[in-house]
Amino acid sequence: MAHTQYKCQTQGNESYVDNQFIIFSQSYLLEKVRLFTKKNGPFTQNVKQKANVMELGCYNGRLMHFMLQAWTFVNYTGVDVRSDYLETSMVKKRKDVKLLCEDVTKGLSVPDDSMDMIVSSEVIEHLNESDLPNVMQTLSSKLRKDGKLTIAFP
Repeated sequence: MAHTQYKCQTQGNESYVDNQFIIFSQSYLLEKVRLFTKKNGPFTQNVKQKANVMELGCYNGRLMHFMLQAWTFVNYTGVDVRSDYLETSMVKKRKDVKLLCEDVTKGLSVPDDSMDMIVSSEVIEHLNESDLPNVMQTLSSKLRKDGKLTIAFP
């Protein structure tokens, strides 16, 4: 029997393996948000009664797109340092979406004590170690008293 070696196929800048990890990490974050909103509700589709969720390193807001498909409704604030990512967002025109082009190492314009949950995947490991204490303090200051921070990294 011949041994078959599989090569990573690429589509754009992302390989098949990259895409599989994206599916895993986005599913993980989606499930964490879904469980948080279920446990800490009642949150509704009414903008004033939705959980306030911020995603650090949001790319093009695809997590919000996935949440909508899963009937998980939140007020979403996506933060990314790359404006070109934000410009390609499928959710950027929604009333319950705010996209910010900001660098967390320089602070965030998000009001303190305003977020019920902050999620992030594939971001923290790219920061300089010396910036981590300030970044963690910044994120902590944005969370409400009983807020939750979920960070995923390889």
